[in-house]
Amino acid sequence: MLQKLLGALAISAAAVCCSSANASVVYNLNFDNSAGTVVEGTGVLTLNLANVSDAYGLNTSNTSIFTSVVTGDIHSHGGFNLTPANISQFQIQTSLPSDPPAGHIYTLTVAQTVPPNNDAAGILILDLFTQTWQIHGLNNSTIDDGKLIVTGPSLGTAAAPGATPLPAALPLFATGLGALGFLGWRRKRRALATA
Repeated sequence: MLQKLLGALAISAAAVCCSSANASVVYNLNFDNSAGTVVEGTGVLTLNLANVSDAYGLNTSNTSIFTSVVTGDIHSHGGFNLTPANISQFQIQTSLPSDPPAGHIYTLTVAQTVPPNNDAAGILILDLFTQTWQIHGLNNSTIDDGKLIVTGPSLGTAAAPGATPLPAALPLFATGLGALGFLGWRRKRRALATA
């Protein structure tokens, strides 16, 4: 009975571990220099969509679809973590399944909100457009820009570039497998002892 219970526990843990219930649709971002020859940084655009197919044929400015833009360091200006509260404009248009690659981004605008006091030193604002990125500084001046390369969509979770999140159910799954292995070893030992 206990073995069946642990087996069911391990199966359910594996299902939770591999399920996409909390997954989102992500696009990978490459921030290249103006000539498009040097990668200045990377990032992830995350959309509030449950399936990759939901990203096909989008044409919306509804910010509820936008989850975040998380980047690593972009050309020594630091990283950015934009949520819906940080953006003033959002627009996305993607290709249909009949127009491959499905989900390819034709139009993208993610404009970060300008802080109320735009005269403070060190202001850095990230704006993304269809094929370009810009970083603005004091008085909204453009201090850096380049080519934006967007690839995707794929199913994943929002995470900083380079970070590999541990699935929450993985320790539970490992415990269930360990318990099953122990029970199998104990049963085999008993069978040998009675033989």
